Formats: sequence, structure tokens, C-alpha cells
Amino acid sequence: MDAHPVGLGVVTDGTVPDEGRWVRVTGALAANPDQSADARIVIRAASVQAIQQPEDPYEY
Repeated sequence: MDAHPVGLGVVTDGTVPDEGRWVRVTGALAANPDQSADARIVIRAASVQAIQQPEDPYEY
């Protein structure tokens, strides 16, 4: 298998959920507003919705 998960930062103008919460984020890729960060691309969130933990939360 050649695929593997990749993490992306998320920026939002809205409220940030508590740490450890599961969320569904919709948005678009954008340049990272933190020019000093190593990551050049982030997701600019259009919405962040709290959700329940998935039945199988692990990635394979």
C-alpha cells in the first residue's frame, strides 16, 4: 500500500472546540497565514461541527 494519512493544520475565524473533541471540518486549502511555520498549506475552515467519536476511529 502506497497511501498514508497526512495531517493538515486548520485555521478558523470561529470558536475552537475543546481539545480531544471529534469535529467535522469543511473548507478549502489555503496558504498558511503563519509565514514562520514549516507547513505551507492549511485548511481554511468554512465550518467546524462537533461530532460523536466514530465507531472505528483508527486509520488503516
